[in-house]
Amino acid sequence: MGATKKQPHPERDETDQNLTAERKKSDNELRKRRALFEEDADEVVRLSRERADAVLHQTRKRADDRLGPGGETSAAQEHLLQERVDADEARRQERLVADEQVLNERKQLSRDLLDLLVLEREATDRSLSTERSSSDRALASRDDFLGVISHELRGTLAAVAMHAAMLVRQSTGHESGRRCSAHVDAIQRSVARMKRLVDDLVDITSIEAGRLKITTQRDDVARLAREAVEIFQPVVAAKELQLMLEAPPDSVPVEFDHERILQVVTNILANAVKFTPEGGKIVVRVEPEGEHVRLSVSDTGPGIPEDKLNEIFERFGQVAASDARGVGLGLFIAKSIILAHGGKIGADSRLGEGSTFFFTLPAAPGDA
Repeated sequence: MGATKKQPHPERDETDQNLTAERKKSDNELRKRRALFEEDADEVVRLSRERADAVLHQTRKRADDRLGPGGETSAAQEHLLQERVDADEARRQERLVADEQVLNERKQLSRDLLDLLVLEREATDRSLSTERSSSDRALASRDDFLGVISHELRGTLAAVAMHAAMLVRQSTGHESGRRCSAHVDAIQRSVARMKRLVDDLVDITSIEAGRLKITTQRDDVARLAREAVEIFQPVVAAKELQLMLEAPPDSVPVEFDHERILQVVTNILANAVKFTPEGGKIVVRVEPEGEHVRLSVSDTGPGIPEDKLNEIFERFGQVAASDARGVGLGLFIAKSIILAHGGKIGADSRLGEGSTFFFTLPAAPGDA
């Protein structure tokens, strides 16, 4: 029984991660500002108290000078000293009360700010939820429309392909028949390309909506690789390329979606065939690697600049603006499919020496 996996919404996850990071950043900034404010307030209080103590000290000194010589003891002096002790104690108590009041006010301010922040975030989350619901409805409507249009386009393309095939069967061996066959071949290639574009657009829409479904079952990766190589044999023969398969003689079991992984391999192989010059070599390898299985496609093409190796897996990513690889969807879709399987995808390349595209899939339980 196959398992169906639903890919998460990548753009939405990225938005949530950015929102969380931004909230942490704002919280840290708020804490820093609050600490600086409190430090400034404490410094103002300290300076005020120092000035008050200095004024009190000067006042007491002038009073002492008016009382007479410092060595004399009188009832007035004793009374004054007692008043000073009482005043100092009263001032100390007032300062303790003031400090406690400031501390309580700060705690209350912190609670008020926290409550306000919670309310603001709740409002933001409600607004975000409303926007997402509206966006989801718009996406669902768009997906339904695209589904209808893609179905109609596929039907129309199938009809064009069928009539083109009939023209080939009805053509004669004369010069006019050969010219007709050449035109029909061009039509069939264009139909195939249009069908691939329609399929890619449907896949892109599913990926953006988080609806790229992967139905996995236990299968043989080596057998899939042989199937992909057989598909391309006529093409590589016409271009005089060598296409080789290096795979273990035994079965290499993996839990995967056969059609989706075949889509990935054929996409990589199509690029390799397109960019490998006549007489070049393409090698497909299947290699168990511990708890994973690695499938790679190496070619002797022109290679890819190192700074472009990551960009080509992004949506609309291309090596150059005039890149003949197309609109830059195939490798992005391949990456999404592999990630949905829990695997990894990448490329190694050197200019003038060729490229190797590879991906890994988790080995089937018990076969690692």
